[in-house]
Amino acid sequence: MNKIGRQRQWQWVEDYCIWLEDGSGPQEAAEAMRTQAAYFKLRAEQKLAERLQAGLRRGQTIGHALKGELKPDLLELFIIGQQYNCLTPLLNDYRDIVVELQRLRWAFYRQLAYPISVLFTVLLAYAYAATHYLPRLLSYSQSGSSEAVVEWVINIGNIIASGWWWLLGLLTCLVMAWRWLAHNWVGRQRLQAERYGLFAQFRAINALWLTRLVAVLMHHHVALDTIFAVLIRVASPYAGWHLKRMQQRLAQGRVSLATVLDTGLLLPRQLFRISHRQQFNGQREALVSVAQRSYVDIQRSIAYQQRVWIVLCYLLITALILMLLSAVGSTMMAVMTSI
Repeated sequence: MNKIGRQRQWQWVEDYCIWLEDGSGPQEAAEAMRTQAAYFKLRAEQKLAERLQAGLRRGQTIGHALKGELKPDLLELFIIGQQYNCLTPLLNDYRDIVVELQRLRWAFYRQLAYPISVLFTVLLAYAYAATHYLPRLLSYSQSGSSEAVVEWVINIGNIIASGWWWLLGLLTCLVMAWRWLAHNWVGRQRLQAERYGLFAQFRAINALWLTRLVAVLMHHHVALDTIFAVLIRVASPYAGWHLKRMQQRLAQGRVSLATVLDTGLLLPRQLFRISHRQQFNGQREALVSVAQRSYVDIQRSIAYQQRVWIVLCYLLITALILMLLSAVGSTMMAVMTSI
């Protein structure tokens, strides 16, 4: 498989589309791409063009020739864009969706970077105080015992100093387990957990991904059953589970788009908007409206969750600092009374 990054794949496909839209045939466009890549010593792009040329010579379609070379979602959109003669606008629309979703994902973590770094610094201070500073001060005290707050600080600091590696490993395992559950856990229990706010952010982003993509593909006159079939092939297990249920509802002859999409992924108010607006503006316009509103809702949700987590971080930092200052003060007082 050709090792080429997603962004470079995207640029290669866009450049290839320009040749096709300029009137070149698939083989001629591939040869032009190979020649230019060889001239500028872009080995990955050159191999990609050569792979396409080899597949075309064997009578394969462009999509089949590029299978395994492009990311699955990009390849599926490439095939759909060719079939419906909308390759360039479809890729541009999809790129906007990807950028939008990436912005939403990173927006939550950027604001947490500073308080987490402060918390990490305070924990390092605990480790230093427990292993060096407080034991040295206590050695000057004639009292054989120390206050409870001092013991607490020393115990916490020793845990951090001696077991930082397993704490880091435990945190990494928890994050990986959370990510795996978010992408793979499906079923009735997942729906019940989401009602209590668990994985709410992941659910909202997947709902936005679905509504935006379905609206874009419908805009390019792709049938709804084809849309579900394409998205199932590129979706995560979680989104794929919802898409398969939507596909089953569509096969059962459900007419209302809101009824088809009512699998638990979209919120009731989103389904209400789709049902209401579909009666007056059509399916695509209803989805576009819901997607736009969902984007605003997710931004507000992210801002609210950021505030909650930032407040919790600073409360924890304040409590740890006060405990550390109290322990240092108590130890200094014990030393002063011993002199």
